[in-house]
Amino acid sequence: MTKKKTKEFVIKIVCANCGVQLYKYKKEGPGSLIKCYVEGILKDYTKGNLECHNCN
Repeated sequence: MTKKKTKEFVIKIVCANCGVQLYKYKKEGPGSLIKCYVEGILKDYTKGNLECHNCN
């Protein structure tokens, strides 16, 4: 039995208030991003706290 290959996307997560990039995230499969998991973060620009450094 073989597994179907799902597409992977790298998306940029930005702050809704000021637009600063927070991190790059690897998303698998189609559809909208609903939850972010720490394991999916490729590059973190928030120094580990996952909050915007401009507006907290």
